[in-house]
Amino acid sequence: MTPLQTLREGTGLSLPPGPRSPSGVQLAWVIARPTEYWEACARRYGEPFTLRILGLGTWVHFWSPDVLRQIFAADPGVLEAREGNRTVRPLFGPNSIFLLDGPVHLRRRRVLLPPLHGQPLLAHLDVIAELTRQAIAAWPLGRPFGLRPHMKTITMQVILRTVFGLHEGDQLRQLTADLTELLEVAGSPFLLLMPGLLDRAWFGPWKRFARLLRRARTNILSLVATRRGARVDGPGQDVLSLLLHATDEEGQFMSDEQLRDELMSLLFAGHETTELALTWTLHLLLAHPQALLRVREELASVPGPRGLDDARALQLEYLDAVVKESLRLWPVVPTVGRRVKVPTQIGGWTIPVGVNVAPMIYLTHRRPDLYPDPDLFRPERFVGVKPDPHAWLPFGGGQRRCVGMAFALVEMKVVLATVLTATRLSLAPGPSAAPRRRGVLLAPTDRARVILEERRNLRLRPCP
Repeated sequence: MTPLQTLREGTGLSLPPGPRSPSGVQLAWVIARPTEYWEACARRYGEPFTLRILGLGTWVHFWSPDVLRQIFAADPGVLEAREGNRTVRPLFGPNSIFLLDGPVHLRRRRVLLPPLHGQPLLAHLDVIAELTRQAIAAWPLGRPFGLRPHMKTITMQVILRTVFGLHEGDQLRQLTADLTELLEVAGSPFLLLMPGLLDRAWFGPWKRFARLLRRARTNILSLVATRRGARVDGPGQDVLSLLLHATDEEGQFMSDEQLRDELMSLLFAGHETTELALTWTLHLLLAHPQALLRVREELASVPGPRGLDDARALQLEYLDAVVKESLRLWPVVPTVGRRVKVPTQIGGWTIPVGVNVAPMIYLTHRRPDLYPDPDLFRPERFVGVKPDPHAWLPFGGGQRRCVGMAFALVEMKVVLATVLTATRLSLAPGPSAAPRRRGVLLAPTDRARVILEERRNLRLRPCP
């Protein structure tokens, strides 16, 4: 297909078909039954379809890889990410990379990428594995429990240690408690799907959310100022230390406020998404014994008593395929948005100014022409296969693909390898994991539970 074409004002414009129900009803469906609603719309209207959602405006959804390639490659003067991502603005802050466009976005991206890739990332493997073992030691034995709260404990400790550089003490305990409470409140889909109400946060959950958010932002800003004032000679291994010493191509350091907002973004985009992805993956493995057996056998092939802490464990082919297939089947971020700035032709439709164009990642991942039997969990489809970046996009696409992608994939593999080596888990009787909204994310229901039947070779040591 040809690149996106922009049209002069006055050209005839129209929107693709979609439900005619009131915008409040469409909001209710998107919150209560998102995947069922999207699939029903795709069956009835085809690609693309239009939703009009109370508080969020008009959204046109696409899920063909060739169209998504065009959208992700579009100039920000045509399709703007800042307004398309406005649901996360209250949470991340105005300086977040998620709310930047054009050259400013690219400069910030070049600053953020190095601490989250390569050798700085590999330096955290032992920490991630040991924090996982410490968490496993506290899991209840022989009785059902929900996985998500325990995955949350691991990913929260990982991010506070590796990103914020907090090891122990009152500051770590207080920030852990504050951020945990904020994350739980932020999980209400009404808070982030109706961001305009935060400007009038004087009642109910919006008031509580605004209070917790102010406290978290103040505490993180104080942490940044304290660390900058310490005037150490060189950066440590944590991401905050590296960013404090990082400059863009013009030699400019990030301000305290910019660092605060990027840390908030890493916390919410990196912690909760990884927590949910780990929960989905473990549930899928426990529900598919043959896949679980195969990944256990592969893990057993890693030599040495602590081989899982080694970077070689990250190269295990089937474990990598399990992670990719889980993220395909249940992408935690099911869709992303761009705001149309000038009338634009996309996928044979001319989209007017002010409408949001939404690459529907969830529906792309469920296309049978891309993934035969798309509703089935089959890690084998990724063994020896490099995914098409416009057909597998759990981290978004194009130049705005999540800067924390490498970190998240490494963290998932190390946590999964450690859990599967140190425990014997089974699914508890009852309902299986099913999708529900947590803010803008897709989470497994808390009703899906597991049983820890045995701890194995859980040799704890001081965290590096």
